[in-house]
Amino acid sequence: MKKELIIGFVVTLSGRWPRELPERRWKEYGDWAEEQLEDAKIVRFDRILSAKTDLQECISFFRKNEVDLILQLYGAFTGDDICCGLADGLNVPMILWAPREEAWVREDRLYANALCSAAMNGASLMRIGIHRHIIYGNKEEPRVKEELSSIIGAHRLVKNMRGLTYGLFGYRPTAFYNCAFDEVVIRKVFGINMEETDLKVVFDRMGCLDEEAVKKEMAYVET
Repeated sequence: MKKELIIGFVVTLSGRWPRELPERRWKEYGDWAEEQLEDAKIVRFDRILSAKTDLQECISFFRKNEVDLILQLYGAFTGDDICCGLADGLNVPMILWAPREEAWVREDRLYANALCSAAMNGASLMRIGIHRHIIYGNKEEPRVKEELSSIIGAHRLVKNMRGLTYGLFGYRPTAFYNCAFDEVVIRKVFGINMEETDLKVVFDRMGCLDEEAVKKEMAYVET
């Protein structure tokens, strides 16, 4: 049975940035994610996340829904406290999505500064050991959807591989270092357990097989 990937969607900002653009992005990008990211279940926090009081409620909401991945969309510039707070509270990978800046004229202010924020937040998450991805661009861009789908597909695959057991027959030949693998990394990244069976055990078992039965099976395989 395939396991469904659950994504927590949240739109963020810090301080006193204008809220009109973030509110519009919460609606438009949230709807888009629910419609277009078909390989996952989207769980949307019900308002803009901008304060520590909201942060704790958002963490509780995502934890209750058992999210596997957070999609943080920048409504406007957001400090590191929001992304790091989500990371501390949930300890799941994060996608930091920075849409392009809205059209503006000289002498006017930026209304989001999202890319700057995503780069800064991404660096902070890296330093505290949280796996993160940065997406730059608007939802209308095909490349953006392709990148999101690729990331989501990879995390969905990992979720479905966790708990599996792979059988390992034998190990690398003497001095063939490039045939080795890192069992600990595979366990850490994919959650796959390895059960080793020495080739001596396999060969001994093969030696006990009925020769006529083996020849019959070989003939069947060759047809």
